[in-house]
Amino acid sequence: MVEKLKNLECGLFLLTQRSTNIERLSLLNKVLRETIQAMIIYREFNSVAIELTRIMGAMIPVEALEFYALTHEEGVMNFAPSTRYHGTPCRPPAAVSRILGAPYPRQPFDQTDASTLVVALPPSDGEMVKFAVAIILSGKLVLDDFVTTMIRRMETPLQVAIERETIYRLLDLEKQKIYARSVRDSLTGCYNRIYMHDVLARQFEMQDRGYEASGTTAIMFDIDHFKAINDAYGHINGDEVLRSVGGLILENARGGDLAVRLGGEEFAIFMFAGTEAGGAVLAERIRAGVEKLTFEAIMGDRRVTISAGIAMRRQHEDLKSFIGRVDGALYLAKHLGRNQVMIA
Repeated sequence: MVEKLKNLECGLFLLTQRSTNIERLSLLNKVLRETIQAMIIYREFNSVAIELTRIMGAMIPVEALEFYALTHEEGVMNFAPSTRYHGTPCRPPAAVSRILGAPYPRQPFDQTDASTLVVALPPSDGEMVKFAVAIILSGKLVLDDFVTTMIRRMETPLQVAIERETIYRLLDLEKQKIYARSVRDSLTGCYNRIYMHDVLARQFEMQDRGYEASGTTAIMFDIDHFKAINDAYGHINGDEVLRSVGGLILENARGGDLAVRLGGEEFAIFMFAGTEAGGAVLAERIRAGVEKLTFEAIMGDRRVTISAGIAMRRQHEDLKSFIGRVDGALYLAKHLGRNQVMIA
């Protein structure tokens, strides 16, 4: 890509134009030279975009540049100053929507909105437009020959910059998706034990050092008579029970809570800013919700219940001891008849 930029014969191109305004030719040459230098010197797209805004702003009234990329994986992505040009999926403005996915137009400029000039960037494969830049204006812009020539000559560097950043961003998003799948239980969507250990280790350290004023309350759930469900209705229907219970737990957990599938038919919620009383309210809501779950086919008349145990972590208590106390409360709930909530 760098070689592609270096091969732009800026001076020769300008000398072949009809314009004899040496001052303007010199300015255009300077813009192209600085643009290519910015592409070569800066590695972070945020820095490239800021420098391109500065370069263009010396010629026309530019407030900011926003880039748009059409991708198969994420739809349209927006790279804007508000996110430090960190690409995010978006619903593009109408002027951009008209350009992306369409054949490259003979007139690549759209200034339907006086405050924004949208430019279709030439596709590298010669087919449909995949990239566009919205030039946010800080004043009135007259699209004369000088301005259009300047923008047209910057199209290739702009296209190279946004294409390169889009590739990096898509790779980054794919890594995030792979990580998200690796820390969640594929059947229920709850977090797994590996992620639980990582989060709790950090949380306990902050609490023990006094960085977190509130403690951690844990609720442990166990589906009652789950082995009998598997034996009577098969593992496929057993999985459906696990999926439904896990979904109910995720649905009721608060935004800052950690919902975990511990293994088999056991689940847990760790509340990082809660009390045992608050945990009891949440546990009871989930217990009542599980009792109301209905299932199709051969399990149509089967009712599922769940038992829960609750405990609040003590200062400097390790995870094994903490889980042991929660598990003790759960055992008591089972021993006293199941389908109930007990506090340690």
